[in-house]
Amino acid sequence: MLRHSPSQADDESLQIELRELADLVGVHANSLREATRRGKFDLDRFQFRFIKRDKNTVYRVTGDHVWYLKLPVSIRERMMQRESLGIRVTSESMPYVQGYYAARAATVSMQQGYILVAEVRGLPLSRFLYLSAFRVPGFDQSGLCRVYENLGRALAHLHNLPVQGDLIESDRGVRKTAARWSPEDCSDQQLRQVMELALQKVPNDATNCLVHGNPRMDNVLVKNESISLIDFENTGTGSFYDDLSIVCSQLEVLRALLWFPGTAPREARRLFLDEYRNEHDVDEEILLDCVAIRLVEFYREYVRKGGRIAGIPIISRKLHALVIEMLA
Repeated sequence: MLRHSPSQADDESLQIELRELADLVGVHANSLREATRRGKFDLDRFQFRFIKRDKNTVYRVTGDHVWYLKLPVSIRERMMQRESLGIRVTSESMPYVQGYYAARAATVSMQQGYILVAEVRGLPLSRFLYLSAFRVPGFDQSGLCRVYENLGRALAHLHNLPVQGDLIESDRGVRKTAARWSPEDCSDQQLRQVMELALQKVPNDATNCLVHGNPRMDNVLVKNESISLIDFENTGTGSFYDDLSIVCSQLEVLRALLWFPGTAPREARRLFLDEYRNEHDVDEEILLDCVAIRLVEFYREYVRKGGRIAGIPIISRKLHALVIEMLA
């Protein structure tokens, strides 16, 4: 008689429950998408807990295992294709990358428009960064640096994967971001100035590798210093600088906060790029130009809405000085 290890048995249980839950969601997809029931409610033997409804309706679903269900309010074929691609690639290729962990079961229904993923536990990287930089007990800078090394290794592996078939281009690339700007329509003189400077630096680099598309801090989960990428709405072909510039610009913008420990972000950035360069070449000048464009976009959003990072206010003059420094 063949004996299964506990992990094998658990994986089989996950796959069985995934099929059962997918059938249930398929029956109720429209009402779940419209969020006709909020709070907690039961469907068959599963408990659903409503989390939010914006561009997606999201639930936490509990059976024998815990699942997350995401239903785009407006079903867009291209977005669903990106989600499917990202989940497939990370589940098939990334588990073999040191310091990476992936969802153990997932499915995407293109026809009924939903994404169902087994719970991936962990802290958002933004929270982990905050706790490590401020030396909260149980968190330290060395752990933060190992996390960024793992992130560099994971993205390098992703960017080195062969691009097969006619994949959709990511819509969060540096060039596409800059193409949405209209400096002439901007009433803020300082913002208009930096937008005009940044538009001179838009790179013309190749867009022929597979990218996550939006590896910002809240799309990276951390558990025991290993990382997991989530939210693949922007996954597709692009330039690897598109991903790198998001990671680096989020570390750079910490310098514009009212106060934030200075050494942790700088060291994290260095180790992130060192680990990435072990598997993938990087032109520092192109990267800096891409980071500058990301920072201008952040500044543009700040002018429109204001902003905080990890609950700490951003200082407008520091953000402007940082953008000017990066554009010099």
